[in-house]
Amino acid sequence: MRGVFFKLRILLICILGVTVSSTAQDQLSWSSIQLNKKLDNHWSVFLKPIVRHNLSNRQYLNWSPDYAVNYTFNNNWRVMILGRTWFMPNRDNRQFIFYDIKHQKKFHHLTLRNTLRYHQAFDIGTFTDPDFLRWQPSVSFNPYKKLEPFLGTDFFYRINGINKLQRIRYILGVTYLAHPRYKIMLRYWDENMINSDNDGRVSIWVINLNYKL
Repeated sequence: MRGVFFKLRILLICILGVTVSSTAQDQLSWSSIQLNKKLDNHWSVFLKPIVRHNLSNRQYLNWSPDYAVNYTFNNNWRVMILGRTWFMPNRDNRQFIFYDIKHQKKFHHLTLRNTLRYHQAFDIGTFTDPDFLRWQPSVSFNPYKKLEPFLGTDFFYRINGINKLQRIRYILGVTYLAHPRYKIMLRYWDENMINSDNDGRVSIWVINLNYKL
């Protein structure tokens, strides 16, 4: 039990550390509820509305629904198609489709995951979003019954002739398994824009209530 509390203290110190280091930049939040439905042994779907705020100035930014279809091959491999429509106040909306290949490998007290994503953006009105190839390696630790600490990264490689790594997202968080049907996920994203005309850094707090129907 002492080991559990020690590791939780380390996680808390890490979260506090990245928070202090990012006080000079914008602090954003993504809040969501995800509803999952398993259709059979292979197919599943989910719907996840997301609301975004700028915590630095307490301003509402926008919202978007995620809607996805998953196909699971076995305990290690699955694919997913995910749509995301951003409803933007006072400007054109944004539309994305993500095509994912996902792999996971479970060990005694940890799970290694990798996602390869084609990030397709659609041009709507006067706004143009870039397309990316993304790689999302992560590891979660599960020696506890209800708490699962999480570490990961997300690499954004821009395509369509640019062919540069333009964004890196460092991820730290924890999942609380509150009930067999639902869990609460808290993530901190330290997002760095590089090799572009808008280089910079932003902090994003992500909280999600994930529920199985």
